[in-house]
Amino acid sequence: MEDLKPLYDDHVVDVPRRVWNQIESKLTEKKQERKYFRLRAISAVAACFIVASVLSLMKLGFTQRSQANPTLFATNEAYKSILFEDLAEAEEPLYDYQQVFQLREAILETDPNFGKRVK
Repeated sequence: MEDLKPLYDDHVVDVPRRVWNQIESKLTEKKQERKYFRLRAISAVAACFIVASVLSLMKLGFTQRSQANPTLFATNEAYKSILFEDLAEAEEPLYDYQQVFQLREAILETDPNFGKRVK
């Protein structure tokens, strides 16, 4: 065994340049993949943040406007302001729930399909 030691101590492997180029290109591909993964992850987080921001601003804007001006989304054909009248509860049959339910039951007895969706 001692006779073989001088043989492999002086031995030098000469690797062709093409092999080194291939190894370097594979290493740079791995680095590029990592960079693209990070870029995709950061852009996905940014897109989610933008969507959440827009939705929250829209909700905030609509709730503030509707509280300040309840007639904001109420329009008519002439696009003129609409005045809403406060309705006081009255003793009229229109506001009597028992009569409304009795009327509904009477209609359902005559026509069982009343109020059902037609497919």
